[in-house]
Amino acid sequence: MVVSTAAPIFTIPIENAFVDVGQTAVFRCYATGVPNVRYRWFANATALHSAMLPPADRARYSFSTSGNILTITDVHTPDAGMYQCEATNAHGTKLCSAELRIFGKLRLIHVVQQTRILACTLNKYIQHYLINIIDVMYTLLAGYYDGYPTFRT
Repeated sequence: MVVSTAAPIFTIPIENAFVDVGQTAVFRCYATGVPNVRYRWFANATALHSAMLPPADRARYSFSTSGNILTITDVHTPDAGMYQCEATNAHGTKLCSAELRIFGKLRLIHVVQQTRILACTLNKYIQHYLINIIDVMYTLLAGYYDGYPTFRT
């Protein structure tokens, strides 16, 4: 009788994910090994466990029954970073990594909006010109995400 054993090997490593704020990010990995592998997930080198997540995040992070799929709904900027899938069995442990990058509107747009509010407190003569300049800036910046132009069809 021949008994075969093998340490985990990733046949499907996780891939980088690039999503907009509020969208869903999905990481999938698959590893083979004998005996079967168990999966664990890490975010920026910190183990992800439902019980360890802040209460507000527990509903946003979910793991598939087999453990090889991590889903993050309604992503926020703090979710960005490096994610790792760990596959383990009695003969070893392997990790694969990918980056989650979240695209949000350029922070400068927020500054422009706040400046527009400030302009409303200035006298009427200055206010008119300042608001026109701010409106032009906002129009120019509204088509940018993370400092890069977006191409919408």
